[in-house]
Amino acid sequence: MKILTFSLALIASSHAADIHGCAWLPDTVAVINFTYIHYPVNATNTDFVKWDAPAVSVSCNATNPSPYQFFFPCIGEEKYGTLKISADNAADRNATIKFNMYAQCAADIYEIWYTGNLQLECQEDGEADVVCGTKGNVTASISAANYLPPIRNPPPPPTHWRRDM
Repeated sequence: MKILTFSLALIASSHAADIHGCAWLPDTVAVINFTYIHYPVNATNTDFVKWDAPAVSVSCNATNPSPYQFFFPCIGEEKYGTLKISADNAADRNATIKFNMYAQCAADIYEIWYTGNLQLECQEDGEADVVCGTKGNVTASISAANYLPPIRNPPPPPTHWRRDM
């Protein structure tokens, strides 16, 4: 019985239990199916990125019109994400994925941000186009939990009006 209790405590501690009502929300999520294609010498082609975080129903499939800016907005239904690439001239690049989701936690709503840092393994084809994937498993962790106050109705009109005549 003690082993079962300890196991349940470990499982419970791996979720965002510090937010009341959000014990179901994972602290870390896997980022899978990552693909990044970069066209450094051909400005007519657009860069492309794709990734998924199925545990929280977030995915990205976006293009970037500029081969010189490595910032990919991924906008979905009530979700927003970005990918930033650094060290473009190196064979191994570092990248940061950041995305959000909204969670109903008891009676409150929170905006939960996940951030994951990853190393990319990239290969050039014969035309200097670069195709990258991850160098290993990628996880994103909760980096912020923002409480969203309820939207209130405007106050009622005054019960008696002042008449200055």
